[in-house]
Amino acid sequence: MTIPIDSRPAARRDTARPGGAAPAEALPSWVLADLVAGPAAPRLAADLDAAEAEAKAFEAAHAGRIAALPGDALAAAIARYEAIEERLGRAMSFAQLLFAADAQDPAHGRFMQTMQERVTVISSHLIFLTLE
Repeated sequence: MTIPIDSRPAARRDTARPGGAAPAEALPSWVLADLVAGPAAPRLAADLDAAEAEAKAFEAAHAGRIAALPGDALAAAIARYEAIEERLGRAMSFAQLLFAADAQDPAHGRFMQTMQERVTVISSHLIFLTLE
């Protein structure tokens, strides 16, 4: 006679469900503080305000003039554009991951929607670059 051996660790065997169903697995979690300290973090608001000011200044300096820029100036403009987009990407990554971690929390949904709206407004000052 052969006796089946449960190779799962003892802690997992003890939490087995009736009928042989596997125990619930712990979901992965992210350390979002590496991106932003939290939804109400002053740094997040400051980053978005700075990105908006930079995007408006970028638009004023370059809209309608991209094709005429010499190589070095074009490279500098693209680097400036990428820096603005990086700030916006960090904010949106934080909002999306926070929402993904608990989509049932209405505060997370509101926060993500608010962030999406704010980033869209800021990005509207940058769209000319891809169009030109």
